[in-house]
Amino acid sequence: MKDLLLILAPPIWVNTPPLNLAYLKTYLNSKGINVDSLDLNLKVYRQLKLKPRNWLKIDLKFEKDLFSITRKHLPKIIPQVLEEIKNYRFIGLSLFKRNYAFSLNLIKKIKKYYPSKKIIVGGPEITNLGFDPTATFDFQIIGEGEKALEQIVNGSKKKTFKYLELDNLDRLDFLNFDDFPLPEYKNNLGLIASRGCISSCLFCSERNLYKNFRYHSPEYISDQIQFLKKKYQANTFTFQDSLINFNIPWLENLVKLFIKRKLNIKWQAQMLIRKGMDKNLLSLIKKSGCFNLFIGLESACDKVLKSMNKPFTKNLAQKMFTDLNEAKLFFEISLICGWPQETHQDFKETLSFIKENKNIIPKIAQINHFTPYPGSIIFNDQRSKQLDLKTLKQRVNLTIKMIKNNRIRHTENFINNLYEN
Repeated sequence: MKDLLLILAPPIWVNTPPLNLAYLKTYLNSKGINVDSLDLNLKVYRQLKLKPRNWLKIDLKFEKDLFSITRKHLPKIIPQVLEEIKNYRFIGLSLFKRNYAFSLNLIKKIKKYYPSKKIIVGGPEITNLGFDPTATFDFQIIGEGEKALEQIVNGSKKKTFKYLELDNLDRLDFLNFDDFPLPEYKNNLGLIASRGCISSCLFCSERNLYKNFRYHSPEYISDQIQFLKKKYQANTFTFQDSLINFNIPWLENLVKLFIKRKLNIKWQAQMLIRKGMDKNLLSLIKKSGCFNLFIGLESACDKVLKSMNKPFTKNLAQKMFTDLNEAKLFFEISLICGWPQETHQDFKETLSFIKENKNIIPKIAQINHFTPYPGSIIFNDQRSKQLDLKTLKQRVNLTIKMIKNNRIRHTENFINNLYEN
């Protein structure tokens, strides 16, 4: 009997192997715990053959019905999972907002067939919402899961674990992706250079995932990439940090190592608009193999940016976009329409900024109207009154009309994909 099976249920992002499962498996294996991982998310997505937009767009009915859809159209999958589960003492699931319904249905099935199996849940949904007393969970983990899972498997009787965080990330073994069919992710591997975020944007729920901000050394990240390249023949890496430029000297050292060691990789990451991103650094980032940066602009009105607690101004954003463009670094931005303090004039200021700078903004990756999420600071802020749905939709539609009229490149799959319908 093996110790633990980690499962990622659908629907969720499918571009890289589930990094949460890889980190947990790698850590627990290093402690002598027998762990396997199952990306049920990818399996269901591939076999249902849905279009990416249908999979990525938030759709409450689809999420609620997906377990039944899977049983109807892919009748062998759930029985196969249940057959595999019988070989493990503990079953762990990472719960996100979108895969919560599917996960609960799967847990009910597991408990029906194997009443003595112990169910462990963690992930953003548990961290942001807390324990669901109506659900059949045996253990819940709030925050990162390595230490908590180790204690559970080794016999701890506690039911809830909160923020048992690792002190030195460089002591972790390099990631193990053996359980995942890497060609199906186009050999694109995820990485995390840091845990937590130095910013505190009011709309962001990621702030709850960690209590303390920590990061790997540049040497560790470079060594791990060399290891993963050799073991898995991977050449593309996606940093899934909240932002890659949390420390500018650190980032400069990292990309210099990529260049010095001739890693010859392609990589992408999220980046914050901030001072200190000079042209020399941007040139090094380009030379090191960066092919895409995702930047959360959200608004180009200084009043709105300040209200969001964004640490930059419209002018700084314009300067950074200009410098990125000159360095030939491709980037894409996201926009939030209808922030609670945003007037129509504020909104028009953002549209004007995008139109005026369309030649230096390569792509708009995401356009969504504002929705307060559990875990975000603004979610419980009674001073913040959400605009009416008609106004929110109108602003998104006006944004879409403007970018199409001006032939600005954008991602159709991520237009209003976060809107719950």
